[in-house]
Amino acid sequence: MGWSACLAFAQQAARIVPIGLPDEFLAAGALPTLHDRYGLSVAAIKERVRREL
Repeated sequence: MGWSACLAFAQQAARIVPIGLPDEFLAAGALPTLHDRYGLSVAAIKERVRREL
């Protein structure tokens, strides 16, 4: 069970911001390039967290 499901079952209010891959066929390539393209690099995730706070 994931964290979001645990929070829901415990009836705890929490804002959940999903970070992940889109539901589509993905491009092929080197992992660092793909991380940048899909917003999954360390820098992109840090920036997303900062924006959401």
